[in-house]
This record gives sequence, C-alpha cells and structure tokens, in this order.
Amino acid sequence: MKKLLLGLFLLAALIAVSYLKMERDSEREAQAFIDGHDIGSRNAELAMIDVDSLEKLIDQKATEVIELRSAMTDTLVERDNFYTQTVDSLSAIIEAGQKEIASLEKQVASGGLEAKDSSSKIKVASKASHREILKHYKLAVAKLPADLSAYEYRVAVAEVRSDTATKFNITVVRLNEIRDANNLDY
Repeated sequence: MKKLLLGLFLLAALIAVSYLKMERDSEREAQAFIDGHDIGSRNAELAMIDVDSLEKLIDQKATEVIELRSAMTDTLVERDNFYTQTVDSLSAIIEAGQKEIASLEKQVASGGLEAKDSSSKIKVASKASHREILKHYKLAVAKLPADLSAYEYRVAVAEVRSDTATKFNITVVRLNEIRDANNLDY
C-alpha cells in the first residue's frame, strides 16, 4: 500500500506540476497577448496620427488643386475674352477696310480720284482707259532716239514705263499687265 500511496502521491504531484506549468504557460500567453495588443494599439494610434496628417495634407492639396483650377479657368476666360475682343476689333477693322476699298473702287469706276501732291490736289484719272495708257506709252517709246544701243534702249524703255505708270497713277506691274494683255513686247 505504501507503493500505491507513493504512486498516487507521485501521480498527484505530476498532475499538480503539469497543471501549474499549464497555468503558467496560459498566463504567459495571456500576458503576451495583452502586450501584443498594447503594442498593436500604440502602433495603430501612431499610424492614425500619420493617417490624420496625411488626410489633412490630402485635403490641403485638394483645396490647392481646386484653387488652381479656378485660377486657370479665370485665366482661360480672360484669355478667351481678350482673343474675342481682338477678333471682334480685327473684324471691325477688316470690315471698315473693305468698305473703304469698295468706296475707292466706286470712285475709280466713276472716273477718278484726287491725288495729293506736296503743293496742291491734282485731279488725276485713276483708271484711264487701257487705250489711252497704251497710246501714251507707244508714243513715248516711238520718240526715243534711233541710235541708242540695246542697253540704252532697255534703260530708256524702263524710264518710259515708270513715267507712264506715274502719269496714269498705276503701278509698273499693272502697266506690264496691260502691255501683256495687248501683246506689247517692248
């Protein structure tokens, strides 16, 4: 019976030691869980501070973007208004120019314009008939001396062209067009 009692005592001691060990491990796990939870809570609090500061930064940047868009929109509207005014004023200038051109064309068609001379106004036929222009030109070329060299003749004809254009208030280019239309090669 001593052996039985000793066996039961050892068994009870073994169970008590196992129970205490299990209790201790359980307390350690509970403490580790609590410590882990506390560390996690602190980390979460620190992360929330960062998140809050990031949210404030995001809100600030969003506000800046809205302000920039508003400023850009205002600038674009101002630019568009400026271009619209410029286009409108250019349209008005072009229209006034076209009216003036039409008026001048009517004056030319009706028989003449007044040209300004440094001393006085001289009435000049701005659109003399091609026949009159060609008649004057041919007569002036015919009056050139016959003994001119080829070079002198070309220079003299160029002067006649210039003088004829000036007299009839047209450009030399226009005179050349009239000459070409009437098959004059000199």
